[in-house]
Amino acid sequence: MNSSNQNKDDLDKKLVHSLLKARIPSLKQVKYIGKVVTPKELLILRLSFFALLGSIVFIFFAFFLGHIEKQPASGGEYIEGLVGAPKYINPLYSSARDVDSDISSLIYSSLFKRNALGELVSDLVQSYEISDDGLVYNVSLRDDIKWHSGENLSVDDVVYTFNLIKDASFESPLRLSFSGVEIERIGNSTVKFTLSQPYSGFLDLLVFGILPQDLWYQISSNSFRLAELNLKPIGSGPYKFKSLAKDKSGVIKLYNLTYNEDYYGDEPYIKNISFKFFQNFEEVIGAFSSNSIDGISYLPPSVKEDILVREPWNFYDLDLPQLTAIFFNQERNKNLSEKNVRVALSYAINRANIIEKLGGTYHEVYGSILPQNFAYNEDIKKFEYDKKRVADLFEIGGWSLVEVGQEELLLSVDTESSDKKNDLAQDKTNDAKNQDIEAKKILGEGSWLTKKVNGKSEYIIVELTTVDTVENQIVVNAIKEDWEAIGVKTIINAVPVNQPITDLIKNRDFQALFYGQLLLPDPDVYAYWHSSQVGKNGLNIAGFKNNTVDKLLEEARGLLDKEERINKYEEIQMIISEEIPAIYLYSPTYTYVQSKKVKGFDVKSIVKPSDRFSNVNAWHILTKRKFTF
Repeated sequence: MNSSNQNKDDLDKKLVHSLLKARIPSLKQVKYIGKVVTPKELLILRLSFFALLGSIVFIFFAFFLGHIEKQPASGGEYIEGLVGAPKYINPLYSSARDVDSDISSLIYSSLFKRNALGELVSDLVQSYEISDDGLVYNVSLRDDIKWHSGENLSVDDVVYTFNLIKDASFESPLRLSFSGVEIERIGNSTVKFTLSQPYSGFLDLLVFGILPQDLWYQISSNSFRLAELNLKPIGSGPYKFKSLAKDKSGVIKLYNLTYNEDYYGDEPYIKNISFKFFQNFEEVIGAFSSNSIDGISYLPPSVKEDILVREPWNFYDLDLPQLTAIFFNQERNKNLSEKNVRVALSYAINRANIIEKLGGTYHEVYGSILPQNFAYNEDIKKFEYDKKRVADLFEIGGWSLVEVGQEELLLSVDTESSDKKNDLAQDKTNDAKNQDIEAKKILGEGSWLTKKVNGKSEYIIVELTTVDTVENQIVVNAIKEDWEAIGVKTIINAVPVNQPITDLIKNRDFQALFYGQLLLPDPDVYAYWHSSQVGKNGLNIAGFKNNTVDKLLEEARGLLDKEERINKYEEIQMIISEEIPAIYLYSPTYTYVQSKKVKGFDVKSIVKPSDRFSNVNAWHILTKRKFTF
């Protein structure tokens, strides 16, 4: 009976199946699928359905995600913290102070600029030609450049700015770089630079900002530094001045920029950039930790090590073509005019210890050209840390150590008081005695180098001057420790950050100056070591004068053959290292810090700190999603 019924059901199914025009069940039929399949088959069908559905969803999302790109979006504000305050946001003077240079680089355009790789590229320049003899440079400008005021930038503005730099009455630190160079307008779009002698690195100098002649021409050289345009400038760069805020004492604390709608280059994504100014790095880091700023212009290595492990920031370590050294002013300290004393002071410095104190990322240097430069001379004299040689040199010079104790200092004070009561004229013996008393009061307790000169006791006392920053204090205190360990009394003179160091250099108001020199990719060091650069506006800080070096510098900068130039610069380095007018210590890295919310920073190399903005147009805070095929 059951078998008969089963056969009948099977026959009915076959009959129905044979009458169907389509083998795929309709939606109505699917509802009855449970009546024609077994429970096991139904489970398999359900699992297969969900697997198929999941696969379709996965394929769709994989395709979607594979064709969705996260792209920069316009908008947002970037706030950067700096130590110091702006003073001259003016291309004629801004190169002397990093704060001024940073802001100036965003406001002003230049003939050439550095890209993210540190390469020299055109900015305002459309094209240029160099004569075969290397004496004439014809530079043609773009025709789509506008000032922030809406007026067109012209070749007259370029000629005007260059002539201001050349005019000694305006006291631009750039002036001596263009000695022997003349400018001439050629038509409406071209200027001609004529050099008195060939200089292969000339284009590297054409990175100064251009001023609008119409706004500046009526301002005399006497009033130029006082003009309001120095703090509320009009330029042609990617950003323009918006506003500033001062504290009760008149110090600028906030400086706001907004993007230039007429900028000829790529429009920046970030529309507003602000700079906040602080007295020290501790204040800057505090502001960054509280998210009131998005970046720090520069972070000293000593500070970086303390915060690296606890703060989720982006740290960018950029190699900086800077030589940090101690420059001697031999005219202000007669003991420094002795070569053996200068050599001994170099041997006494433990560079490795200094670099370790600074975080270990800096590089030891010993010469006037960077080791990575193609003209570097590896055979120069290196006065490396060696206390034995220090002792030998001082012994040769007739110096010996004398112990000054607390009792002797007290006795000196009592003797001085007693001498003041003596109405008798002081003879030479008493003069020498009084000088010795004064010297010991300065020396304090310790072992100090001394020798007799014309019956008087001489001591080596050196005043070491530097800008009062965290990093500089670490270095000069380490140097003080090294020098006093060999018997050289060292007095540190820390110049406030807001006081231009250039004023001190101009007046040569120092004995030994701890300072960093920024170099160009070209090995030309004419500006730093030629005797013509000694003086009020020169960069020959040590006052170095050597006829042979002068001749070699003049010849080297005029040569176009690379090998010939190398030979000249190798000889220059050898002479300078032997004469030791300065003690070279290290080449630093420049640590730039940004919040992780800021994207797009891709700078690989810088020539000066403001070059960190070389790809600022690509920075972005906001993003958007775009579907692409």
